[in-house]
Amino acid sequence: MISFRLTQEEYEKFRRVCFTHGIRSVSEMARAAINLLLQEPARAPNEAIESRVAELEARVHMLFLELKRLDRSAVSLPVDLSSTLSKT
Repeated sequence: MISFRLTQEEYEKFRRVCFTHGIRSVSEMARAAINLLLQEPARAPNEAIESRVAELEARVHMLFLELKRLDRSAVSLPVDLSSTLSKT
């Protein structure tokens, strides 16, 4: 017997996956995942890492685009020094 803790959010996510794929229980899903790792140990961890790297690359790209957009809008803003100086 193996036991591990999940947050409530993780447990609900696992239950939804089970329901969607017709798996009877979270235990059955965990058993299947462990068996997959035992049968093909090199497959699952690499796919998980590749997936995370792809997600991080997408986020970095989105940040780059947002910084580029902000830079363009900052350059195009008119600067009125007379109103800035009169406030001091």
